[in-house]
Amino acid sequence: MFKKSKFSNKNAKKTGKWDTGNNNVSPGGPYDPDMRLRGFFTDHPTSVGESYGEHFVFAIRFARATAGASLAAAVHAVFPHLFQTTASSKIRELHSLMESGPRAHVTEELADKQNSLSR
Repeated sequence: MFKKSKFSNKNAKKTGKWDTGNNNVSPGGPYDPDMRLRGFFTDHPTSVGESYGEHFVFAIRFARATAGASLAAAVHAVFPHLFQTTASSKIRELHSLMESGPRAHVTEELADKQNSLSR
C-alpha cells in the first residue's frame, strides 16, 4: 500500500505522514498539499504585508462598509431624497483608506503592474 522511500521513516516521524509512492509529492516540497492549502490562505495577505488574521479583519470591515453603502444606494434609488451622499461618501472614504493607509504601497505596485501589462 505505501511505498518505502528514503523519506518514509524519517519524515513520518517528523510530519506524521508517509510517502504514498507519488513522486510528485515530497514532504514540505512545492507539491505538498498542506503547503498549497496554507498558501491558498496566506499568499495574498502576505503580499499586502498582513497576516491572515489582519487581512481577515480588514476585509470584513471593508465588506461591511461596502454592504452598508450598497444598501444606502438601493434605498436612495427608490427614495431619492434619502441617503443622497451616503454611498458616494463611503466609497470616497474607502478609496482614501486604500490610497493613503498602510496598504498604499501595495495599491501603487498593483497599479504599476496593471499599467505594464496593458502596454
